[in-house]
Amino acid sequence: LDQLLINFQNKKEKCLIFSYSTQTLDVISAYCTSKGWRFCRLDGTTPTNKRQGLVDTFNSNPSELIFLISTKAGGAGLNLPSATKGIIFDVCWNPTHDQQAQDRAYRIGQKENVQVFRFVSQGTIEEMTYMRQGYKGQLTSMTIDNKKSARMFEAIEGDKANKGELYGMSNLMKFNEHGRNNPEINVDLKKKKR
Repeated sequence: LDQLLINFQNKKEKCLIFSYSTQTLDVISAYCTSKGWRFCRLDGTTPTNKRQGLVDTFNSNPSELIFLISTKAGGAGLNLPSATKGIIFDVCWNPTHDQQAQDRAYRIGQKENVQVFRFVSQGTIEEMTYMRQGYKGQLTSMTIDNKKSARMFEAIEGDKANKGELYGMSNLMKFNEHGRNNPEINVDLKKKKR
């Protein structure tokens, strides 16, 4: 995040940063303040009558380059076409929240391409959450759009050799220091000392 924001600041590119955790937004706010950067912030505690003013300030003021937004608070009706960069800092269990978040910049009035970055910590539950988002998206495509090319994830209940890829406690509670591509180094968290 540090490297991206410094790059965006140097190029005067406007950036939306989304997090479903307001405590994470507090940390990012403190970071931006320590750098001396101006920013707007909108979360669930922002009064409804002040939200449009924040949006207007960000869209019209060239010195406001960062907008911190709670993923859920940044829902329908938020129009931020002045941004050309988006960062989804942490993955939400509900994929529609993240999809709606990245769409804040894809609105009437947008004249440039928008790049969206997603941060996912490798070898953590967050990585599994992101994989589940992809799976849920595929299910939506299969049921609503009638697309048959989706990848299905299967598991057999009670079969220790076939626990599936995404669901089940045994899959969630694995830590892999080098990512999911090297399953032989998975370490069971119950056995790992803290």
